[in-house]
Amino acid sequence: MPPLSLTRFIRWQAPMSFAADDATRAAAQQQASTLLSRIEQAKNRGEDYRLADIALLRRTCQAGGGVTVDARTVGGRDAIYKAAVDAAVRRCREPSSVDEADLADSAPLQFVAGVAQDLQIADERAVSMACNWVAGHCRARIVEAYTAAKKGDDVLCATALAQLSSLLQGMPVLEAGSSQVALIADEFKGWADAETLQRLHAMAKQLVEPQQQQLVSSMLGSSS
Repeated sequence: MPPLSLTRFIRWQAPMSFAADDATRAAAQQQASTLLSRIEQAKNRGEDYRLADIALLRRTCQAGGGVTVDARTVGGRDAIYKAAVDAAVRRCREPSSVDEADLADSAPLQFVAGVAQDLQIADERAVSMACNWVAGHCRARIVEAYTAAKKGDDVLCATALAQLSSLLQGMPVLEAGSSQVALIADEFKGWADAETLQRLHAMAKQLVEPQQQQLVSSMLGSSS
């Protein structure tokens, strides 16, 4: 696994935990453990993880001075974390679909970093998993934009590119030279036609925020 870059490490900061005395920490630890059990049991019943429970776990751990919980399995722990990442991604793409309260009143990246801390996922692993999942969502938006551009649907193309830009701005875990970005670019080289890519590059320059231009250009491959 590649080392966590300084740039991403600076961004990857969970919200500060509140100062708490021993009694407060003990009460928070008990409540957090109970919440985790409820989250795990719901999944065992075939239900989806409730974002409200994950957000409450985040608030409880933070209020308790940074207490953490022990998931029963690594797979279960990672699945809870993925649910948090997916919610953060939705908040970036379509803010109306996920309230700020659903992310424990934190910015998307801070919420994700906080949940990783609560679940005792090491920064390197947490960032690596987030990168892979965010890259998957980015790929989906680019495919949507490309397909729309190919059909001449500029409105749908613009919507997909705007969502891509918002996602990269709200979850800045990818870097232009990363393996995830290279995989997206390599895939498009295999089947995308040059004319449509040229149109996509032109629209991206108009719709993607300046700080994400290089990253999106890397995903699409260099324009001709």
